[in-house]
Amino acid sequence: MSMRKTRTAAALAVAVASLTVGAGVADAVTVAKKGGTMRVNQSSDFDYSDPALAYFTNSWALEYSTCSKLVTNPEKSGAAGAEVIPDAADTMPVVSKNGRTYTFTVTPGRFKFSPPSNQPVTAKTFKFVFDRLANPKLASPAQGYITDIVGADAAIAGSAKSVSGVKVSGNKLAITLKRPLGDFLARLAMPFFCAVPTNTPVDEEVQGAIAGSGPYYIASREPKRSLELRRNPNYKGSRPAYLDKIIFNVGIDLNATFLQVKSGQVDWAGDGIPPSEYASVWAQYGPTSAAGKAGKQQFFVNTQNLTWYIALNMSRPLFGQNANLRKAVNFALDRPNYLRQGGAYAGRPTDQILPPGMIGFKDVNIFPLQGPELAKAKALAGSATGRKAVLYTANRQTETLRAQILIANFKNIGIDVVPQQFQRTVQATKAGIKGEPFDMDVEGWSADYPDPFTFFNILLDGTTIREEHNQNVSYFDDPAFNKRMHQLAGISGPARAAGYQKLDAQLSGGVVPWIPTHTGTDREFYSSRIGGQLFQNAFGQHILNRLYIRG
Repeated sequence: MSMRKTRTAAALAVAVASLTVGAGVADAVTVAKKGGTMRVNQSSDFDYSDPALAYFTNSWALEYSTCSKLVTNPEKSGAAGAEVIPDAADTMPVVSKNGRTYTFTVTPGRFKFSPPSNQPVTAKTFKFVFDRLANPKLASPAQGYITDIVGADAAIAGSAKSVSGVKVSGNKLAITLKRPLGDFLARLAMPFFCAVPTNTPVDEEVQGAIAGSGPYYIASREPKRSLELRRNPNYKGSRPAYLDKIIFNVGIDLNATFLQVKSGQVDWAGDGIPPSEYASVWAQYGPTSAAGKAGKQQFFVNTQNLTWYIALNMSRPLFGQNANLRKAVNFALDRPNYLRQGGAYAGRPTDQILPPGMIGFKDVNIFPLQGPELAKAKALAGSATGRKAVLYTANRQTETLRAQILIANFKNIGIDVVPQQFQRTVQATKAGIKGEPFDMDVEGWSADYPDPFTFFNILLDGTTIREEHNQNVSYFDDPAFNKRMHQLAGISGPARAAGYQKLDAQLSGGVVPWIPTHTGTDREFYSSRIGGQLFQNAFGQHILNRLYIRG
């Protein structure tokens, strides 16, 4: 998201085997100097600057470098980056014998918010964070992750003003769960749980700058135009912050960005480059290029726990009342051609919900990955005519091309696709509104943390559906499957993996709420000035506070 929905709908194409390349290439000059400004171009905006609501992958990259949490993921690449370590908490929590109560110690003054707040981060700060996340008027996506805390349901429903299972006593913060959860600390490492000042509005979004307690803070934001990060003068923690400023300019064409990064006018193509350029950029600036071999790599590709898919709206008649038609569109889609529109070095076609590498993943043969199977698709679709499918997608070149593929593929089985294209942030907002009149919605989902809960229980649990801010944009709601998801959330070890593996097969091939299209990678292109690139798997991007200007 990665919402943990991906920030753009550009990306992916030539099928590549499990790909993590260029992640650990060191600069020839390894001593990072402080100072300077990095300039970033983005074609699309951040979804939110408020950590209670921010859910795009680029927004989480901001939050990772601008906030402190009780616990966090370390600044390491690979599997080591998924570890959970103390952050604003002094140490890892003390866990009760029954596994339900986690007690953290937060010493006031170890962390402080940036100007103009300058508040200390305390145990009360985090009590405020949990109560704010549970506020029904704010409707934070984090609510799907806190319902296992005692009293959270009542607060979310509006029948209680605070989460009763989160208590403060001096510098101690105690969180009591309804049941033991093996992934609870991994949940707390998500940016939703960033510290925010206690005078932050409780029931409404902060639309502009918000004080940070990490190495950087958001100094200003003008939606759809710009955002500026500055080094936090109050940060005394161990994480580095080399650049003085990072300035994001929003709404810039990919072609212009590509030329500006190549010439050094801009330092990072934050939303990627034209898909046709990826192959040549790999050759010129990737790890095997002359620049890469000299320790001056500029183009990086890393695998993500990411699945791209087309959600089929189960609340509307076209797909909601016809399981065979949902299967038919999966057989009719030309996945390789659909994927090819995004350029080189990106992922591979898929026909299931979980991406490779995720707990519970098992490769299964459900729908065709090498091209459509029209005979099966037509047999399942039947002979009905006059069927129209409204498609929500982003207004980008790649998605325009992919929409044309959907039009052609699904016309073969008697479905007329009617694309409606929006800015990516607008698309995500509209699709998340219950009752919105679409039949298909193009999405990409990057795991919130490495666990299948983040796919099934967040994207397909019908009990989470509300009036707006929905992540379950297929609006799938089956009591039996909801119950199974809830049960699996409380299981750990091999039984958890096996349960989610079975669920993946049954939902992907039986119920079919999605058309999974391809798994994905993160592709980043920088100017020659920038060094320090370190890919953090936990949120699927490079760590901003690690970047610096090369000497």
